[in-house]
Amino acid sequence: MRDLRRFVLFLVLLPASAFVSDARAQDTTGTGGVTGVVFAGDGKPAPGITICIVGTGRCDTTDEQGEFRLSSIRLGQQHIEVRAPGLPPYASGHVEVRAGFDTKVEVVLPQIDAVTETVNVTAPVFAAAEEVKTSGFLLASRDIKQAAGALQDVSRFAQTLPGVVIGSNDFRNDLIVRGGSPLENLFVVDNIEVPNINAFATSASAGGSVGLIDAELIRDVTFLTGGYPATFGNRVSSVTQLALREGSREESRQMVSVGFLGAGGVLEGPLG
Repeated sequence: MRDLRRFVLFLVLLPASAFVSDARAQDTTGTGGVTGVVFAGDGKPAPGITICIVGTGRCDTTDEQGEFRLSSIRLGQQHIEVRAPGLPPYASGHVEVRAGFDTKVEVVLPQIDAVTETVNVTAPVFAAAEEVKTSGFLLASRDIKQAAGALQDVSRFAQTLPGVVIGSNDFRNDLIVRGGSPLENLFVVDNIEVPNINAFATSASAGGSVGLIDAELIRDVTFLTGGYPATFGNRVSSVTQLALREGSREESRQMVSVGFLGAGGVLEGPLG
């Protein structure tokens, strides 16, 4: 039997501080959308093609321009099924769905004389849905690490975005979004609601002096300042969703960083 290898991500943060006191493990992922265009084998838009998300029952039929839109899709990796008249259903590779964003794809149907078991879905990109065009941001880990003055802190980086202002002073990373209270911000880490992701927090704020999550562990961050999916309807300031990256399965790596008010280390790699 093929050996299975496991990996480990280990994070050490100094100084130590309480991270989660009463985090509730509940489904707070929200929803996203998938939009795109279907082309026939000759490169022309293909109307009347049914596009479905496998296992969800969510389907849409392309219009005269070959365009389709699927909304209220659970985030994560989803598979598209293409149903064209005269052809058997085709399943695509996976597409990534993010909360508050539309994943844009292009679907190309095979020629009738060259039917295979797969259909190509190309050029996936993430775009803010119309209702959150001005209030949805997808932040890459490298941007957080390289931003001057952010101190590799998610909240401090978010303070530079439109609609967000700095809190009481430069020594704290409180988020004041559209005039709301710092307590009205929601943090979600890998689908788990977390009361606070910062060190040296106070009871009257969801901020602190510096973030507890090392930027090296982050895959990306979805930051919403309005137009939330229905799951986040009880929030009035902002929603910050952090997706942690997967550790390396190929080789061992180590990283140590020393920064503002603390130090961190990451050790990752396969076991066995």
